[in-house]
Amino acid sequence: ATRLELVQMLYARIVDPHEFASPSFLYDPGLFDFREVLTLRSRLGIYRCIDLANVHTPASPAGSATTNAATAVAPIWVFAVAEPESRNAVARIHGNIFAFDLSLHEDWRLAVLLLHLAKNEVSYSCQTVDCMWSEIGGTPPRADAVFFPPDTWAKESCGPPRSGLFTFRYICSKIGELPAAQVALRWKIGQEWLGRTQPAVA
Repeated sequence: ATRLELVQMLYARIVDPHEFASPSFLYDPGLFDFREVLTLRSRLGIYRCIDLANVHTPASPAGSATTNAATAVAPIWVFAVAEPESRNAVARIHGNIFAFDLSLHEDWRLAVLLLHLAKNEVSYSCQTVDCMWSEIGGTPPRADAVFFPPDTWAKESCGPPRSGLFTFRYICSKIGELPAAQVALRWKIGQEWLGRTQPAVA
């Protein structure tokens, strides 16, 4: 708990937020377990904790269970749970399954950001899938009621309605490292939406 308090106090001094919200720090299971990550997300806000470079990468900590977007019930990003003994294993605990409470401005804007990113990454075989919105009808909504967000949801000037729970997976069908042009695109969108500046190459 002391470590989390320290991170929270010093966050305002961070000059490289892209390094903070990355597998080299916040999403390194050797530094923070999933409960600690959730705590920091809750305290700092999910907008400060998005790892835009890896939004397409599924969670894969050793010994974890499979998670499905249809089972997401909380307004937080969903990712598999790492067993304590696997904390030092190479893993990705950020995950590519998202659940947003659209009544919260921060959740709403991040949902728009990711839909905007997906629209710009179609040529790189990236997209949102398994989309579900709790307001599409039915009480409770059917588990198989797949939803296709309209194009206006990807525009900050319009965006989705500010109500309901919106869940989806962000996937990229191509395997391997992202091409340089796609990395540059994510940096551009990260700067426009998150205020994150790409570090200068020495």
